Amino acid sequence: MHTPSSQSKQKKTAETWCVDLSECWRVPGLPSVWCERMQSEDVLLGRTGNHHEELANKAWINLKIPVKLKTHSEKKPWGREIWYTGIEKRGVCEVESHTKEKLSLPSYLSLLSGKQDCENGQLKAPSLLKILDPLPEPERGCLYIELHKEKWETYVVTSVDSNAWPNGIGEVIFGFSESKLTDYNGDKDIFLAALQKQISEYEKVRRQIDADASYLASGVWAENEKKLWQSVRSYFGIRKVRVGDVIEVPPFTPHSLQNGVRVVEFQTPTYERLILAFNQKVQTQDHWDTAEALSQAHFKVPQVQSETQIKSTPEACLSEKSWQCIVDFPGFKVQRMELAAEQSVPLDLASRSHVSLLFVVLGSVLVESESHDTLLELGAEEAALFPEVGLPVRIKAADGGPAVVLFV
Repeated sequence: MHTPSSQSKQKKTAETWCVDLSECWRVPGLPSVWCERMQSEDVLLGRTGNHHEELANKAWINLKIPVKLKTHSEKKPWGREIWYTGIEKRGVCEVESHTKEKLSLPSYLSLLSGKQDCENGQLKAPSLLKILDPLPEPERGCLYIELHKEKWETYVVTSVDSNAWPNGIGEVIFGFSESKLTDYNGDKDIFLAALQKQISEYEKVRRQIDADASYLASGVWAENEKKLWQSVRSYFGIRKVRVGDVIEVPPFTPHSLQNGVRVVEFQTPTYERLILAFNQKVQTQDHWDTAEALSQAHFKVPQVQSETQIKSTPEACLSEKSWQCIVDFPGFKVQRMELAAEQSVPLDLASRSHVSLLFVVLGSVLVESESHDTLLELGAEEAALFPEVGLPVRIKAADGGPAVVLFV
């Protein structure tokens, strides 16, 4: 790696500044950090410290080389989330450079953006990347039935729990039930009014159970809760999913990942949602948003793409043009690649106006420079972030086996 001293014959520019991460990222509790960048014709270096005096003792990070994303695990009533690019009050993810230097993701993004963008409040967040890992039990492992007004989401199914779904086919609540709508002669207003009534009846029972768990000790209460929840579920569409399937979730689409269906999720970097219903106690708010959500929900929803629809052919796997676009949303595009053993392909960073993310679904890959130096090694369910000013790189299937990656 180049250092400032090795670039004495090149024209260098340097800048130092302090950034209030809490203000920049609208996340209470984040610290202020000092940033320093050193740039020459072909090198961009950066480092951060809690105080200006600390900078001189900090190691430089090459800002043109990709970094590994370190995960943060967040416990949920239905299971857990594994964050890769989270910047929230509940937790902040870190990055690790190829020289094993670690710093918080918002600090790293501030370095990438530079002094002017930090001062102008023009920092851009990467797409949110996380794993959703629901529990296998249907009573505990189903997520909220919710919709978003701004957020676009993509699920790629990575596993289906065999105990929950012995045939390997899981479920996702998605949109509304067409057969149920037929029962109301296609009248959407009457359908939605009936659904709101059903949810209201279930919520009364849910609130009593949440206030006093002893209610569930009564078989009558437990049976009544289960019956009412099944009635609520009957108004929503059920999509069958297998490993490799892709579920596109545009705004205003009711959805709920079901028990035992593990997915990797890419989404717009915004936090907003409307909760229609939940068969457990909601921990993050004291109300549901049923009426508002139903008033804005869309009935027309996209189809699930199966793995056979997006999987590369054997011939295409031997080509450097075998990237498959599995999602093309306004905020981001997700591409999928199945690498054959030892296959190496370039990553197209030049056409990107912001940072890019690479997630390994299966196998392991090496991220290499043009001179075949190994910059990063990534195993299954590991991810990396690539700066838009990054050096040209290639990815290569490692360990003698095939690999499947997602690139956004």
